[in-house]
This record gives sequence, C-alpha cells and structure tokens, in this order.
Amino acid sequence: MRIYAAGPAPFEGRMAELEGREFDFRLAASHFVKEVRPNWDDERVSAFIEREINRCEQFSDSGLIADDLRRRDPKIGQSEISEYLEKIRKILNPSNTGVIIRFIIAGFIEEQYGETHRGEYLVELARGNTD
Repeated sequence: MRIYAAGPAPFEGRMAELEGREFDFRLAASHFVKEVRPNWDDERVSAFIEREINRCEQFSDSGLIADDLRRRDPKIGQSEISEYLEKIRKILNPSNTGVIIRFIIAGFIEEQYGETHRGEYLVELARGNTD
C-alpha cells in the first residue's frame, strides 16, 4: 500500500491534472503492479488487476475468509460465520479504490504464500490490522 501511496497514485494524480483529465485508477494500479512485478508484461498486469477487481466486486473470497475464521476459532458456528461475512463484505467495499489496491496486495500474497494466507490477510484487512 505504501508503494502505491508514495509513487503510482500521486504520479497519476499529477499527470491527470497536467493533462486535464480524471485520475485513472487502473493506470495507477498498473504502475503499482509493475513496481512490485517489474518482469510482468502489460497483458499480465492488466489481467491480474481485472481479476482482483472482480474478486473484490463478487466477494469471491468469502470461502477463504470463512476458512480463516474457522481456523482461528474451531468452535465458531455457521450463523456466526455468516454474520462476520456480511460485516466483512460491507467493509471490503469495491467502490473504495484503497480496498481494490489491498485486493491486489492479497493477490501478491496468494501468489507468494498460497490462498490460506490470502484469506488471513483479508480477515486482518477487515479488522483494520493492515497498512
């Protein structure tokens, strides 16, 4: 997140202002991904961003989040999990570009460490324990 906030986001903001256009989130996100994965080509970067946006919009990680909640508390019931998932879904609102960037970070985590860690990260994100 700090990489995005320190480089790609302000750079795109300045460029948009100079060119008299709106801030382009996807362009800023693309620069962010390229900073983290410099060997990826534009097609892979774009596909990765779109995948993460879709996962955020569809809340398709609910199963990973539920699995993480069960790992943390094996006695948790399905009704409690459903309540948590509804709260987390509201927190992980895809209209917030900061949330989308964090989903991109979750994608990096999943690539590096696996989907279990992705679910753990998203739970911690919803709890406010990530930068």
